[in-house]
Parts: sequence; structure tokens; C-alpha cells
Amino acid sequence: MGIRLRWWLAACVAFMIFGNHFSRDSVGALEKQMESDLELTPIEYGSFQTVYFLPNVIMPLVGGAISHKIGAARTLLVFLAISTTGHLIFAVGTWFTSEHLKNVGYPLLVAGRALQGVAYETIDLVPLPILAPYFSDLWGIISGLINAFVRLGS
Repeated sequence: MGIRLRWWLAACVAFMIFGNHFSRDSVGALEKQMESDLELTPIEYGSFQTVYFLPNVIMPLVGGAISHKIGAARTLLVFLAISTTGHLIFAVGTWFTSEHLKNVGYPLLVAGRALQGVAYETIDLVPLPILAPYFSDLWGIISGLINAFVRLGS
């Protein structure tokens, strides 16, 4: 792989992980506005945050096992699809909730956040073995750069 292509790959991974962290943390910054606009109680808001973080206790192990079974690239695609589906469901849930159909919208908010949470840690971990062969000579630098970029999303 050429020098330009490997840095392009690293930039794509950094941007993807940045987006992963941004989607995790942006909901926290919008807590009061979401509670107000969607008429959520603090407990309701907290519950869809909880379902996001609970899967992260076990999903890195599951994602790693899947990655060893089907490969890192395929695993990444599967978990990106899961995350995207979760985001779409969450967006639909916010629409229903904002239209005062909370009995329909709130379960969608919870389901969407749960799917996002299932994918979160795996999306962070699986790209590293994809990058490793291309940056064996600069692994410390590329790890540091990606970690710094991730923090921009938080």
C-alpha cells in the first residue's frame, strides 16, 4: 500500500471513530433540551443512556470473537450497519416523540440507543487490526493521532 493510501485509510478510521464518540456524547450535551422538547422525564432520559452503555460491558469480547471468526473488515461493516440502524431508529423515535406520540416514540428512542450501544465499542476496537499492518513502523504515532482525534469527538 502506498504512503498516501495508508494515511487516507488512517484518516477515514480517525473520522469514523470521531463520529462514533460524537454520537455517544452529543446526546448528553442535549439532555435538558431533549427533556424539554420531547417531554422526557430525567428517568426516561437516563434509561436510554443506560441501554447505550450497558452492552459495552460484554460487546468488546463479542466483537473481538466475531472479528476473529469473519475478519476485522467484515465485522466493522456489520457493526457500522447496526449503529446506523440504531441512529435511524432513534431519529424516527424523536420525530414520533416530538409529535406527542410518546407511547410510540419513546420505545424507539430506547431501541435505537440500545443498538447504537451494541456497536459502540466494537467500532472503536476493530479498526486497529486493520491499520496495524500498514503502520507497523509508526504504530505509536498512528495510535496517538487516532486517540487524539477520538477525543475531539467527546
